[in-house]
Amino acid sequence: MLLIFLAIVQGFKISKIPESGTPPTRKYGSKAVYDPETNQIIIFGGYSVSQGIYVSNLDTFNLTGGFWDKIYPQSAFVPPGLKSSGIFLRNDRKIFVVFGEKSDGISSDTYSFNLDTRIWKQEYLSGYPIPGLKYFSYTSFTFSSNTYLALFGGASHIGRSNNIYLYFLYRINQNTLSCSILPQNGQIPESMIYPSISFYEDSLYVFGYPAFYDNMTNADSLFRYNLILETWEIVNVLSEKPEPRILHYSIIYNNEMYLLYGARIENSLAISTIWKYNFSSLKWTLLANNTDDYVDNYAMALVGSTVYLALGRNETNYYNSLYSLNLEDPLYNKKTISQNYDFPTGRKNHCAMVITDYLWIFGGQSEDGEFFNDIWEFSFTNLWWTRKNANGDIPEPRELFGCALIMGVNIYIFGGRNNDKIYNDGFYYQTNVNLWVTLGSLNFSPSPRYDLCAVYYQYNIFIVGGTDETNIFDEIWDYDYLNSMFYIISKDDEYKISLYGHKCVIISNDEFINIYTIGGKSIAGPNEKFLKTQVVLKDNYFTTNTSVISSEKVNLNHAGMINSNNQLFVIFGSKWDFYISPSLIMIDIESFNISEIASFPNERRDGSSLVQYGKEFYVFGGGTSTDDLIDNHISNTLFKITPEDDDNNLYNCSDGTTGENCEPCPTGYYCLHLEKMPCNKGTFSNQISNVHEVQCIPCDYQFYNDKLGASYCNQCNTNDFCPIGSISPVLKITVPAYKTSQPSAYTGKTSYINNLIKNLWIIAGVLASVTTFMLILIRSLWNKLKCIDMYTDAHEQELDKPIILRKTSVGGLFTIYFIIIAVISAIGLMMNYIMDNVQESKSLIPLVTLDEFVSAKNIIVITEFLVYGGYCINGLGECLSYNVVNDAGILFSSRIVKCYKYGKICEIHVNYKNAYIEKEAKIQFKMKENTSYSSGITVNISASSSIPDEISSIFVSLYPDDNKVFRGKTSSAVYFELIPSVFTSESSNWPSLETGYHIALQKSSEKGFQVTQDLVNIEPFLFLDVNLALTNTGLVTQRSNIYTWFIFAGGVLGTIFGLMETVSMFMGIFEGHYDSCKNKLKERSNLLRVSVSKKNLRCNFDEITDLKNENDGTFIISNYRTE
Repeated sequence: MLLIFLAIVQGFKISKIPESGTPPTRKYGSKAVYDPETNQIIIFGGYSVSQGIYVSNLDTFNLTGGFWDKIYPQSAFVPPGLKSSGIFLRNDRKIFVVFGEKSDGISSDTYSFNLDTRIWKQEYLSGYPIPGLKYFSYTSFTFSSNTYLALFGGASHIGRSNNIYLYFLYRINQNTLSCSILPQNGQIPESMIYPSISFYEDSLYVFGYPAFYDNMTNADSLFRYNLILETWEIVNVLSEKPEPRILHYSIIYNNEMYLLYGARIENSLAISTIWKYNFSSLKWTLLANNTDDYVDNYAMALVGSTVYLALGRNETNYYNSLYSLNLEDPLYNKKTISQNYDFPTGRKNHCAMVITDYLWIFGGQSEDGEFFNDIWEFSFTNLWWTRKNANGDIPEPRELFGCALIMGVNIYIFGGRNNDKIYNDGFYYQTNVNLWVTLGSLNFSPSPRYDLCAVYYQYNIFIVGGTDETNIFDEIWDYDYLNSMFYIISKDDEYKISLYGHKCVIISNDEFINIYTIGGKSIAGPNEKFLKTQVVLKDNYFTTNTSVISSEKVNLNHAGMINSNNQLFVIFGSKWDFYISPSLIMIDIESFNISEIASFPNERRDGSSLVQYGKEFYVFGGGTSTDDLIDNHISNTLFKITPEDDDNNLYNCSDGTTGENCEPCPTGYYCLHLEKMPCNKGTFSNQISNVHEVQCIPCDYQFYNDKLGASYCNQCNTNDFCPIGSISPVLKITVPAYKTSQPSAYTGKTSYINNLIKNLWIIAGVLASVTTFMLILIRSLWNKLKCIDMYTDAHEQELDKPIILRKTSVGGLFTIYFIIIAVISAIGLMMNYIMDNVQESKSLIPLVTLDEFVSAKNIIVITEFLVYGGYCINGLGECLSYNVVNDAGILFSSRIVKCYKYGKICEIHVNYKNAYIEKEAKIQFKMKENTSYSSGITVNISASSSIPDEISSIFVSLYPDDNKVFRGKTSSAVYFELIPSVFTSESSNWPSLETGYHIALQKSSEKGFQVTQDLVNIEPFLFLDVNLALTNTGLVTQRSNIYTWFIFAGGVLGTIFGLMETVSMFMGIFEGHYDSCKNKLKERSNLLRVSVSKKNLRCNFDEITDLKNENDGTFIISNYRTE
């Protein structure tokens, strides 16, 4: 191995988070002593709230360095967990623990702990047999050259006590412990619980009251027990007295006694006052009253003028903080030394992941052999731990399981063990909703195993190695999340990875998928090889090819390992199960150079976790070591390792950070592989340090975003409509759920021909009327009509006269009428023959009787995904490779798939040429973009019908429920049935034989999986199934000619001759009437003329007669002529 430790280790700084280290768990009833030799406060026992048990831990706080630590016993014997004990430190550096409360009652035992040897021992008392006590007060003091521990009050199995027991601690030249009970004389106080007791100038001072007793006499009195006179008395006080209280401490400092806090239990009154009693003036003084300071059941230690208050509780909270109170501070303000802090219990062999700006951990095993299934997150921004309240199918507690991070958001685990079981189950944790989901298998699963590793790639989880205590497994499994199935993918791999306790990472791009494995153990011992497994997708299944790329001796078990943009970092880990490595190792994936870049011999861990955020590395938990050997203690410390001198940028920023200083990726963006990319329109992100586009969440229902890189969405107006993922408001349009367009029944050209002939008749009638009127008016033209008379033999003959064929103007006029009628009728007949000489018949027959092979020239499926979350097309306008169209049960000569993107609509066209449908077929649209979701789906399927130039099509639409979108591995489905159809024709206007399909809706569509906006990125992908099924019947359409040419010709001739005779008949009738009217008019005219002539003659005759009488005839004649 190439070691560069001397050159690089100086550039790293390791520190604890918080800087004071991890404090004890939140607990109360603990007791503390001060060790002047090490300048640290030692805290024993208490009730751990998080664990729900009494504990016997020894926690320390170093006042010099300002950090928390633990003292780990080296003895096999450890006392039971105790609360509210008495404690003191003897000069021989032994801590004595006296009595207290334990899980099953009151302890009557005494224990000692040697700080030098770290050995617990049970001590046996001599002298007066003191019963076990709880809720008592105690003080250590020196009197008459002897050191004592005084115990007062409390409760035992026989009730409350007001006795003072002297616990003889040690006497010169004697190593025995003896007890005595002091005489009870004078003004004896009532029995008390949780009072305070202090020693000052040969006397013991007690303050408290008998809680829950009706007799509250002297509840605010200060009692003194004179050790010389062995008698009680009530101290005379010349001032206002403190409130009666219990659960407080009294402290002697600078010849004065201080009372700190307390409570009145019977009325739940918290007392936050601090009082001081002056032994000289006999007066009490109120020093402070700050309700925010209240705490009880805390551990207290006095160091000089400073009181240290650790842990404890109040009415609503429990604490693991440490405060100091300087008795010389005139304001008596508490100072925070170590803030209240939540944190996970110490553990090893757990899982740790970075999600946005948080560190997440799950599972593991504690020092006490407890296994965990809790989830914790640590904020890199606030430096704060928070326990998550998980729901759903919570896994059983376990360690040594495989875990993988899915798209920077969710956690997958598989396998593991605890004391009772080895597992082969898988779970998926959704971090944004704190939900566990069981991931089962529809075929089979790997056998139970632990100490495996797991990595993630595109909704596939690869599981490598592991053991079940009997076997070491050499398979690589693939869990296909979309199909819920396991597959062994290493069957054909010549190199078998038979390891457990190893670590692996996956590095992939569009060209390759590589799994790198390091460390672990095999049946032959530690693994010293660095392995690369190439994963290849072939025929929709993965295969592997493993090779050794380095034989450097990175033979570490249970190390921490991460991939930081093609740089692998490995920290700590054990060798041969007893030695722990102190090293931080970097492996360059391109050069495969392995280098030790730092060493931390004082902080080495086994089974710890390693993550990176920015350029800093974080190590949590793990088994600790003494020197370099495993000591079986487990830490809950979080370390931060910072490269201080990285001017050459040797170390890459982690995903989720950006820039030279590895700043958190800002809101509205995600930072992956050292690139900063904005969230798309219609999405937003209000979180920092995103690493994947799926962390850009679509805008919620009735919100929209029209900008890149948004950290929020705008609200739609009341009248606008904005489905999830909207870029802009739109008008809400109701699209029908179902529309169909089918070939209509053949109607020929009858209507067209009828309308045309009708129009011709109208035109002919108008022309005939105008022509007739003009001919009648123009006598010359009328007389010439007789030249075209065709009906010479149809005119009436005069009786008793020879038959003479003659032509008349009426005959000519009706000849014109006949020609017009004959032409229009001939045109109509010709058009009917040419254009409407077809009749169509349809019949349904059993499909098995259909002899023809039925296929369609085209089957076209057009699918629209409305308000689509993905890209749909690439930069060339082609379908993205992630979006796949699969089909089954369809035979075709060619298939054309095209994709189009219109705003937020992704439209996919699939055209099958010369398609043949088997009994059942399916077209599956797999939209496998990471952000594929849709607020609506429409499907339009059309097929070439057997009827020429006709298609059969159906349109259906599906919409999710309000406030949801389609996304998830449960497909939406539409169902169509196809009726095979055959067309035959006798007419040359159409092909003699055609086949195709008629499409009908088989049943109602089914909506696929739907999610709300906050769950969009939990479920994978978007799927649509278009199901096609053949009916059991076929449709046969036949078109046959109605008339043959001979029939048509005969019909035309017959029609013309019939029309001719009909016109002749009408002409005869008309001409008869015409001649009769003409003759009558002529006779009337002749009579009129004769009448006029007759009248004129009579008038002329009368005039001539008159003139003859008066004049001569010449004049008359002359005048007559003149007239």
